[in-house]
Amino acid sequence: MAVSLTFLISLFAALTVFPTAGAQVTVGPGGQFRKLQEALNRAAAGTRIVLLPGTYREKVRVSQKGIQLIGTPGKSIIVWGDSAGEAGGTDKSATFTVLGGASGFTATGVSFVNDHGPNKKGSSNQQAVALYVLADSSFYNCRIDGHQDTLFAHAGRQYYKSCWISGTVDFAFGAGTVFFEDCTLYAKKRVDSTYATYTAQQRNTANAPSGFVFLRGSIQCGLGVKGWLGRAWGTYARTIFIQTFMHDCIRPEGWTTMKSFKATSTTFFAEYQCTGPGSNRQGRVPWAKTLTPAQARFFSSKSNFIGRS
Repeated sequence: MAVSLTFLISLFAALTVFPTAGAQVTVGPGGQFRKLQEALNRAAAGTRIVLLPGTYREKVRVSQKGIQLIGTPGKSIIVWGDSAGEAGGTDKSATFTVLGGASGFTATGVSFVNDHGPNKKGSSNQQAVALYVLADSSFYNCRIDGHQDTLFAHAGRQYYKSCWISGTVDFAFGAGTVFFEDCTLYAKKRVDSTYATYTAQQRNTANAPSGFVFLRGSIQCGLGVKGWLGRAWGTYARTIFIQTFMHDCIRPEGWTTMKSFKATSTTFFAEYQCTGPGSNRQGRVPWAKTLTPAQARFFSSKSNFIGRS
């Protein structure tokens, strides 16, 4: 009985396990696996996975510690199109999930996309997460693209370096302790609205370490969009922009509240030495903060804020 070469390659990949930390595998055209999840299902902790250029239409979950995912910037794209309504919850809509046990996950040069949408004003269950992170993780030169609730940075200590994050409503949100360095936040123009909210941080107790810090980078937007830097999703929500260039994308008040969550006196929303036309603080809400130099030094240090060098 004739057996095709394609079948033998697929069989070999299905039986392959990478038992030692530091092993390397390739995914994509000409690689050992066609799908990323197939490789992850057989990967040991610490495996290095090279994601060859291509569009991978799949939902992916990482559970092993220390996985390294290496792509080609702008060309290694992981995409799915679930919404909260379709998937049964905001978290379940995620294209790519880093589970709580997958500490030490690193991604470089990978695009994470949820192409559900665009979302419409006043409709429900349109949350569509591209990247959901629940563990200590690092992302370098990655693109995180969606509409509503694009990046769900919800647990663990997370670091984003030179990443592009785009969406319309609360598109960087969650309860994680997150440091963004030299990243771009881009607010897309919705089909029926020019308003946007860049962040929605969740911090529920005064002594919780969580919060979002944006060091340098830029705030950008589509034509005519005017958005808010953030709003609280927790009583003690904390979001800070330091030396960020803000294009003419920010409403004068700067910060806002959710309709169902009005906390202001206990939140910590701050800007420090930001530049650009959107950084004019005249008209900011009275509960917005300005950092002291000592606070700025503390929050400008990744190791201070998230405890990772």
